[in-house]
Amino acid sequence: MLGLGFTAPLPILKAKITREVKGVALLNFIPVSVKVVEEGFVAEPVLGGSSVLRRLIQANGFIYVDPGGVIEEGKEVDVTLFGVHELSYLYA
Repeated sequence: MLGLGFTAPLPILKAKITREVKGVALLNFIPVSVKVVEEGFVAEPVLGGSSVLRRLIQANGFIYVDPGGVIEEGKEVDVTLFGVHELSYLYA
């Protein structure tokens, strides 16, 4: 591989979404804050404002919503965490 190291893919986990989200653009990556609860994981969308950087700082992962699609509150979604280190933060 000419000195290039192998990088593991980002971790993906199942979580229940805490509120309805809609896909309004062609690419809808919604930042979420994942938390551990008794039933497993919940993903709270980090929405609002025009400050994209603030939303990403408050999030520890993201979900994808199809264009024009809707994910209803309580539905299980695939959350892609920003890195393997996020798993250790969830259980700290």
